[in-house]
Amino acid sequence: MPSVQAAVYRISEAAHAASGLQSLFGAIHGIVGELMPARNFYIALYDAATDTISFPYFVDEYDPQPAPKKPGKGLTEYVLRTGRSALVTPDVMEQLERLGEVELIGASSIDWVGVPLVSDGRPFGVLVLQTYTEGERYGEAEKSVLEFVSTQIAMVIKRKSAEEALRGSERLLQQSQKVAMLGSYALDVRSGVWTSSTVLDEIFGIDEAYPHDVDGWAAIVHPDVRSAMLAYFTQEMLAKKRRFNREYRIVRRGDGSERWVHGLGDLECDSAGQVVRMVGTIQDITERKLTEAALLDSEEKFRSFVEATTDWVWSIDSDGVHTYCNPAVTGILGYDPEELVGKAAFAFMHPDDRVMIERQFAELVAERRGWRNLMVRWQRKDGSYRFLESSAVPILGVDGRLEGYRGVDRDVTERRRLEEQLQHAQKMETVGRLAGGVAHDFNNILTVILSHVALLKEELPLSDATQQDLDEIQRAVERAVGLTSQLLAFARRQIIEPRVLDVNALVLNLDRMLRRLIGEDIELATVLAPLPLTVRADPSQMEQLLVNLAVNSRDAMPDGGRLTIETSVVNVEVERAASTPGMVSGDCVRLVVRDTGWGMSPDTEEHAFEPFYTTKETGKGTGLGLATCYAIVKQSGGYISVESEPQAGARFEILLPLVREAEEPARAAEATESPRGTETILLAEDEPMLRRIGVRVLERQGYRVLEAANGVEALRVAAGHAGRIDLLLTDVVMPQMGGRELADRLRVDRPGIKVLFTSGYTNDSVVRHGVTDHSVPFLQKPFVPSSLARNVRAVLDGEPA
Repeated sequence: MPSVQAAVYRISEAAHAASGLQSLFGAIHGIVGELMPARNFYIALYDAATDTISFPYFVDEYDPQPAPKKPGKGLTEYVLRTGRSALVTPDVMEQLERLGEVELIGASSIDWVGVPLVSDGRPFGVLVLQTYTEGERYGEAEKSVLEFVSTQIAMVIKRKSAEEALRGSERLLQQSQKVAMLGSYALDVRSGVWTSSTVLDEIFGIDEAYPHDVDGWAAIVHPDVRSAMLAYFTQEMLAKKRRFNREYRIVRRGDGSERWVHGLGDLECDSAGQVVRMVGTIQDITERKLTEAALLDSEEKFRSFVEATTDWVWSIDSDGVHTYCNPAVTGILGYDPEELVGKAAFAFMHPDDRVMIERQFAELVAERRGWRNLMVRWQRKDGSYRFLESSAVPILGVDGRLEGYRGVDRDVTERRRLEEQLQHAQKMETVGRLAGGVAHDFNNILTVILSHVALLKEELPLSDATQQDLDEIQRAVERAVGLTSQLLAFARRQIIEPRVLDVNALVLNLDRMLRRLIGEDIELATVLAPLPLTVRADPSQMEQLLVNLAVNSRDAMPDGGRLTIETSVVNVEVERAASTPGMVSGDCVRLVVRDTGWGMSPDTEEHAFEPFYTTKETGKGTGLGLATCYAIVKQSGGYISVESEPQAGARFEILLPLVREAEEPARAAEATESPRGTETILLAEDEPMLRRIGVRVLERQGYRVLEAANGVEALRVAAGHAGRIDLLLTDVVMPQMGGRELADRLRVDRPGIKVLFTSGYTNDSVVRHGVTDHSVPFLQKPFVPSSLARNVRAVLDGEPA
């Protein structure tokens, strides 16, 4: 058995020879095993920084290597806690357990010997031997041997741990420098020679053979800054003993690529105050420079966008005070940016919006949230208001605290105006459909009433009183017909007969009637263009347009005044037409009707063209006059507008496309007699009352009539009639089969049959059912017996209906 002194020497040699702690622990185990039985041997180390016990070396017959753990009440912890060696036999173990000093951990051994590993007077580990067999026992001698060698073992473990920590630190430093592209150097100022780290050589693109002197460094510096850097090195840093701190460009050796580096260096002086050494670092900052350049470029682009955009870009603090405004605010609100910066945003908002916005802003600030598409009215410098649509995001500090908001406001005043006009047009269209439907139902009823009144007058001997009663009925029905005509005109569903007409001539022809209409206390003046102004429109509708406007002006001047009608030619630019919904463009005839009446409030002006809207007393107006004007102009492809102020009169302007064609002559008046005939007529009408009155009127005029309730029934009636059918008189819209399909199918078997369509539906319905051509004979409901007789005779004779 080797001596203990020899074992200590061998432990020291093992420390020098071992490549690491694990190989050292194995060597120690072998040396201890030569001094005494050591089949079960382990080394435990305690880390005070983490309060953890680890078992870097553990050899045992029964227990596996434990994982690192917090100190408990095992025998290992007992030695660490007391700082004394322990020889634990079964009796000692029982006594320690009874005293609460230790607890059994792992397999129960017969003898357990542990000695502390001490450094600087403090135990940092435990060297342990234990046996599980009766033939291997430990005593005080073995404990003394372990205590003797433990001192050397503690020294070599500490030294080896320090060496490994140093190597680890060096590896970490090298890895960190490589990751950060940070190289280090040391320059001997007197000789001009410098040593460098591996990373610095990689940054410069050099190897050990490259001249590591000042000239070699200067050759790496970019030619554009080389002279300046040498002057800085010699005149600023060395001469004035200042710290080296510069960012500069280099040209890497080998690949010739340009890089940016940041050099730092501290000077060391001798006892005489002379600079002898400089130690420092050089870091490759190329990526940072590229990022900074990209950021500057991005910021410049963003700044250019912000300065050029027509939207108002701004920032405010958490109190709502402006900290920035771009130049666009001048075009929107009339203020220079400097006039708003430093002032609270709420002060410029409409009073009706301010309270709500301040409350919402407080809630958003509390929740650190932004907002989108918030509509706010802002007051311009001239006192007017604009609608701005605002969106913003919160500005948060590094601590998450709200610092303010950054956002953009867009002037949507014009968009809101266009949206309101569109909504108004859609509302007018909806009401128009309703009005057209009502007018259709009225037309059917009025046709029956008018026809029966006409028949009564013709067929019965009537007293004067009865005749007067029938006249009153007829006048009332004719008023109802006029009302439905206005409804259809408003709905733009009236069957119209447009032709080229001269607006000047129209005004002159109506002059006398208009003067009687407005009364002697109102002066009528006409200012007409010198040349004919031709448009394509329905003459009766244009007359109704002027009459309605004149009546509206008359009612606005109960104490008298002046009514002026003007005509002229204007050219509407495409830009103006595009910015105004419904506006026409190009050369237009302008018809202006203005009065000196009491005018309109803004609310009245806004609703002026809406149906059934009136400011007159109950019973003095239907609310259809201006609505009908609006519809007539729209149906004629034009544009109508009104300008008015209270007590300042009203000005209505109508624009109609100018037609460069000669005026068409007016149609001759229809004959008043009711022509007769003997032909056979097939009448298809789904409304029973209308069908009965139609049969009666036609038979009264001498015709033979076959009747049917719809198109399908009409085909059956025609198929069952062996004789000639001269005329099909059919409603356009019927259940099961409409008039157009009926006519087409009848013409297959009866190619010579003539057709007269009739309908109380609006023009849209007629168009949808294929009756669009003005050459197709068509009779609009309501009609009287004489009108029906004339149209039937005209179609049978091949004349225009």
